[in-house]
Amino acid sequence: MGLKWFFLINPEAGGKRAGKSWPKLSVLLAEKSIDFESAFSLSASHAIELVGSAIDNGYRNFIAVGGDGTMNLLVNGIFRHATVDQQEITIGIIPVGTGNDWIRSTGIPVSAIGAIELICRAKTGFHDIGKITFTGAQNQKVCYFINMAGFGFQGLIASRIEGVSASVKKGAFAFVLGIFDALFRYKTTQVYISSSDWKVKDMIYNISIGNGRYCGGGMKMTPEAKIDDGLFDITLIKKISKSEVLLNLPGLFNGSFVKNKKVIRQRAKKIMIESNPLLPAECDGEVLGYGNGEIEIIKGAIRVIIP
Repeated sequence: MGLKWFFLINPEAGGKRAGKSWPKLSVLLAEKSIDFESAFSLSASHAIELVGSAIDNGYRNFIAVGGDGTMNLLVNGIFRHATVDQQEITIGIIPVGTGNDWIRSTGIPVSAIGAIELICRAKTGFHDIGKITFTGAQNQKVCYFINMAGFGFQGLIASRIEGVSASVKKGAFAFVLGIFDALFRYKTTQVYISSSDWKVKDMIYNISIGNGRYCGGGMKMTPEAKIDDGLFDITLIKKISKSEVLLNLPGLFNGSFVKNKKVIRQRAKKIMIESNPLLPAECDGEVLGYGNGEIEIIKGAIRVIIP
């Protein structure tokens, strides 16, 4: 192929399927004459460190072997590395994660063989990236996301999923458990959300900031979002009862819920979220903690392997 790839493997992804499947995947890659090095991440910070070291060693082509969380760590490893122009870098995925929400918006095959065929073709397009300046009770941090960020109910779901044991942390089942757990814990909060063009101050149940369209194992929270238009699609759910959430679960997964009268839909390049008490938050399914945030989009930030 003429390209050398760095594969970041999250052995815990997909209920440890990523680690277990890697020996077979590495054989398939070798059979396709793909030139690569690989490394297993031991933690989130270790994954980011591995990516930074690979960049320092000259790598510009990366593949995540895992799910949305692994892709998130790959993106953060790249964008926290200030010595490289991110547009020089190409990324892709072999999806063996729990939710695999990002690939639903891109058309990337869910099968490993299909994903490897895409790597061989090496067709790419530029993809937007989200940046969050997140302010918690005692600290501030900057993080990046490729698919979606959520504040409120969505953030609490991600937190509760972290408590699901690896034996059941598989696909939609884990997310349904997280939804029901969060449902009986979360309380609607007054939130102020603003962009350069619009403002909302209301009792808000959930905020979805979509670069991609899906989150939570297939919930279609921002059904018209595009990964390359330079805009977030934002879905705000106003105060809603637990029974209404349960009745509308099918609509959350097929996208029809956004037509509900308690939903506000907006678009923006940048928004501010302020609340008291602070909101539980996540990006790409990775828990951020409780806080407020400034969220902005970086248009055409990185090359991504696409069908």
